[in-house]
Amino acid sequence: MKDTVGNFVSFIEKAVILIILVSTITAIVFEILKMIDAKYVELADLLLLFIYVEVIGMVRVYMISNRVRMTYPLFIAITALSRLIIL
Repeated sequence: MKDTVGNFVSFIEKAVILIILVSTITAIVFEILKMIDAKYVELADLLLLFIYVEVIGMVRVYMISNRVRMTYPLFIAITALSRLIIL
């Protein structure tokens, strides 16, 4: 019983991580299309793309090791703060 519950929770965890990955890739495509449509790129747009890349890196590390190193959330937070300051 414990093993079945553990496997189910692990499956749900992996499914949510994959949803996060697909959502991030979708957001990247939409952001690039928005920049192409506007024919203008701002620093805030580039920082947002960098945040997306960091999220993808964090998902990759989690899928490989089932752990998240503290550096990825810190990079994301610092970049997000920089983006807010620029906006």
